[in-house]
Amino acid sequence: MPSETVGTEANPGTLSAVAGLIGLDAPSFLFLLTLLSCYPLCYVSRTYLHGQAQTIKHVYFTLCGLTLASLNFGYDIVHSMISLLVNYILLVTVGGSQFSVALSFAFNMGYLLIAYIVVSTDGYDVNWTTPHCILTLRMIGTAFDLYDGHRDESKLSAEQKELNIKTTPTLLEMCGHTYFPGGFFAGPQFPMRRYLDFTAEKLLDNDEGRLPDCVMPAFNRLGAAALYALLECVLAPIYSNEFLLSEEFAEGACIMSGLAYNGKDEKGNAVWDACASVKPWKLETSTHTAEYIRSFNLTTNTWVSRLEIVLGSVIFFAMDVAREGACIMSGLAYNGKDEKGNAVWDACASVKPWKLETSTHTAEYIRSFNLTTNTWVSRYVFKRLKFLNNRYISQTAAVMFLAVWHGMYIGYYICFGLEIFVTTTEAFVQDAVKRYPPLAKLVNNPALKFPIFAYLKFNVSLFVGYPLVSFVLLRWRRIRLVYSAVYHIPTLVVVGFPFLYQFAILPRLKKLERAAKKAAEEPQDVQNGETDKSK
Repeated sequence: MPSETVGTEANPGTLSAVAGLIGLDAPSFLFLLTLLSCYPLCYVSRTYLHGQAQTIKHVYFTLCGLTLASLNFGYDIVHSMISLLVNYILLVTVGGSQFSVALSFAFNMGYLLIAYIVVSTDGYDVNWTTPHCILTLRMIGTAFDLYDGHRDESKLSAEQKELNIKTTPTLLEMCGHTYFPGGFFAGPQFPMRRYLDFTAEKLLDNDEGRLPDCVMPAFNRLGAAALYALLECVLAPIYSNEFLLSEEFAEGACIMSGLAYNGKDEKGNAVWDACASVKPWKLETSTHTAEYIRSFNLTTNTWVSRLEIVLGSVIFFAMDVAREGACIMSGLAYNGKDEKGNAVWDACASVKPWKLETSTHTAEYIRSFNLTTNTWVSRYVFKRLKFLNNRYISQTAAVMFLAVWHGMYIGYYICFGLEIFVTTTEAFVQDAVKRYPPLAKLVNNPALKFPIFAYLKFNVSLFVGYPLVSFVLLRWRRIRLVYSAVYHIPTLVVVGFPFLYQFAILPRLKKLERAAKKAAEEPQDVQNGETDKSK
């Protein structure tokens, strides 16, 4: 989360020098090393603590997490301790009641938002609020699960029956759940029930009590994370976020819109330099000051291709996959077996890389990353609002909760708000295709499968990337520059289309459907009679 960068306790001079070689600052580099160190730590717990008492495991995870946290955040680890202690007291005193859930929500979200306000800067930094936002959801979820454990079981959903806890966790259990190294620093989210089953060795891929066979699956995820990180290292210097704020980006938007058309040259070729900001050849060969000043023009025809890559979240996917691998290494991620009897290790998956890279719809794309966080929001926010009997209100409330949880910057609210309109627009377009047979026939034509896939993939990249502009740039003064460069056209499309569809397109489609249905239900004998008359 965006917050004030703080000095690291681990030899900042040396870290800064090494971090600079790979384009990172010292806190980010130390944070990366911390995520990687979770692999050997989780291997130790998997290999040498197997069969040991749960208490030993709780102590081990607590000490590992606290040590790594102190290396990263110094004395600021006191904030996680305060939160842990307050939540424990809350559960011991009023746990299992609706009041405890409300108090947990108020305290944890209040503490987090105050922290954002106090330590926030102008961009993204790594400090103690980074793991604290993860801790916030974990504590609220535990309060909910204890509340479910005290409710009438007949009123619980299947998921709530599986995850509820009947008794208040001990302080040591809460410490282990909080500071588990594979989940404390950047997620993933996992409930207290899973953690307790894990330490009790109920999450094994065999019935003999042997060590879980999870080492190779963990390294497979680490390899996938390394691939994403490599892509980030290659692409980041070329396609930086700063490009969005450049004159080159704005000029490219002018060219795409047609505004940059400037007539034709003597050979009859179209000239697109009406919005140009730099002329490189003239700039580099100018021999007079006035000529040099007049040469700040630059032609760009790479705007669309760059837009997709600039807005990619490659490094976030790399971190998600890496921390998932640590959970697999420990055995925490065991999720039963597939139909072939092979162990499945996706209980802590945050990203589904194949689904992410091949998705052709925005809703499908969004559902393929941030999985554990999205599951948490669905479980403890969206589904808890079922009493409203309105799916759209519940969905909007869940999305806005996500925005608040991320921080106080306007960019988060614009991003998640636009995402709602993007997915709604897409759903209406799909509905229109189904209702209009000629379009449905065209889309299902095998000969057009690849061109349609390519178009949909480009469309997903564009309309997922567009809201992420505000997520990346955070401040309106920066966001405005980018959206103004494209004349807010994507915003107008995704916000306006749902209303256009409901009040203009859908009535017309329904009219066509009624006409087609009436024609299909026309008595066969009437048709035959008309045929005889024509003869």
